[in-house]
Amino acid sequence: MHFHYAGFTSSLLAGCALRRLPDRVLAVVAATATVVAPPVVAAGFTLVGALQIGGAALLTFGLWLLAWVTVRHVVPQLRRPAAVALAVSSVSVLAPMLLAVQWAAGANLGTPALSIPDMARTHGVVNAVGFSLVGVVGWRLAQRDAR
Repeated sequence: MHFHYAGFTSSLLAGCALRRLPDRVLAVVAATATVVAPPVVAAGFTLVGALQIGGAALLTFGLWLLAWVTVRHVVPQLRRPAAVALAVSSVSVLAPMLLAVQWAAGANLGTPALSIPDMARTHGVVNAVGFSLVGVVGWRLAQRDAR
């Protein structure tokens, strides 16, 4: 389930931003980081734990950059419902991704981190609903408005 959100939905939302802003270097960087990071995290789960930390940090960087690009360059171009949805989606990814890096560090370095059930209730729910679902709805509304 996790990689459907981290891998597919985050890449989908990054692709939507990149499609809307093809000439923005930061959109390209955000999309690239967002696409590259999940396989790095997966390699960390199966091969070398340090990759898990690096992948989580790379995904966090990519999603935070995507959030900034979306709020700064996409949201001002949209009608209110799509703009609100994409702004909520962008803000929703900020704190939960800190938890992802903290969890990866904890799992590999022994530092304090939330348990998997606590991560599912916090990081998981906010990313699934706030970032992913609201983001997909926001881009769908934006696409509808463009017609």
